[in-house]
Amino acid sequence: SEADVINTTLAASGLVVAIVGLAAVYWQTRRTANIARAARRAAVAARATIVQRVTAADLGSTRMALRALRGELRSGDVEYALISCDLIRESLVALHARNAGQISEERRDALADAVATVRSIQQELEQARAGSEPFDAGEVSSMIADMIDFVVDWQESPLSLDEERADDQRDA
Repeated sequence: SEADVINTTLAASGLVVAIVGLAAVYWQTRRTANIARAARRAAVAARATIVQRVTAADLGSTRMALRALRGELRSGDVEYALISCDLIRESLVALHARNAGQISEERRDALADAVATVRSIQQELEQARAGSEPFDAGEVSSMIADMIDFVVDWQESPLSLDEERADDQRDA
């Protein structure tokens, strides 16, 4: 009958519209997922860039503070040297906290050694200030020179990141 043909035609048309609609939803979902992945990659890359730039700035200020500390020690200005040690230690700890998952184990260890060295210098300065032990500026100057070399080496590294981990971040 004519009503059956109309009903069948409408049902077939509805099925075609449903299939096209489902395909459109699937396509939009895939497109949205791709956009979300691209946005996530961009956010990760932006964060890595920010961390890299802040790290570069911190390394520069740490380098200058180490040079200032060396000058303060040469001039015998223990109070300013102690303040500089606090600032350097805080900067090194911040560098470690910000970059711990992104730098090589070797660089992490060197950073921890630098923090320990600054603490040691602080303790020696405190003892010298209290008059309990003389201060050996020559030995400390050598330790500061080693820390400056470490900071300069890190500053001049291409990304200031471990290459393998930097690649992982880009792929994430």
